[in-house]
Amino acid sequence: MTSLTSGASDFSAMTGASIETANYYIEMAGGTVEAAVTLYFEFGGAPAPSSSSSNAPSTSNGASKDENGNTTEQADPTPSFTLTAPSSQFDLPEGRSACTTIACEAAFQMTAEKECVDASTFEDLGKIVSVIADGVAEYKIINANAAAEHMSCGEVMIMSQKYGKVLEQAVMVQGSTEGSKAFEEELQQATEGAVADQAAVCAIITKPPESVVVYCHQNGTYVLFDSHPRQTLGIQGAYVCGFTSASGCAAFLRSIFPAVSGLGDGMMAQMYNSFEFTVLRRT
Repeated sequence: MTSLTSGASDFSAMTGASIETANYYIEMAGGTVEAAVTLYFEFGGAPAPSSSSSNAPSTSNGASKDENGNTTEQADPTPSFTLTAPSSQFDLPEGRSACTTIACEAAFQMTAEKECVDASTFEDLGKIVSVIADGVAEYKIINANAAAEHMSCGEVMIMSQKYGKVLEQAVMVQGSTEGSKAFEEELQQATEGAVADQAAVCAIITKPPESVVVYCHQNGTYVLFDSHPRQTLGIQGAYVCGFTSASGCAAFLRSIFPAVSGLGDGMMAQMYNSFEFTVLRRT
């Protein structure tokens, strides 16, 4: 039986959607029913991802079949560390739509670190809160005369003097959340760029309407900064988590951005299962 998130019945009454879909969008909107309804219609009334694609990451290595019927080991998505802040972007005025700017702010700060970013970097949870506050402040500056709410990384980089002065877009690719290797190849390529530059890079991952950022160090470690709460994972505030491999980080990303099944092979499936992967580096 699907559990009832607060406000789910109101959401269903307004949209005609199922309780499962109501729970999905309310969580995505940080618990705000009005914002959840807006997201639902922005997505064209798309249903929640199929329950066959669990949002919760497994803590054990399983096996699955690839497209050729071969057995493949599944990467363990368990982070090497997770640090959760007492608040998220949704606790700040104008923070609801600021996640891409917050991700760019996190990239701005993490690429400035002289040492490899790890758990000690965010040991003071106030730093996570500070990154979010600084990102929302920049969002308000660049959005002062604009009508846009949810922005792409490219739009933020064009409009922000703060980030544009010190960060540059190294590459931008479109990917798909479908498949057992989703996000993995993109992360590996970002790391190859970090090795070539001998400097860490950050990948802004946008699956509308959400953006997160992954710090990729040349030693092969990864740090995810997510300004959203993930209640299905038991994470109630913004958080930072670390990984020792691209496969582990990719597996976790698939748990927060699951592929939406049952949409066929047309444009709708392509739209709902695509993501934008933008690598930023220091100039």
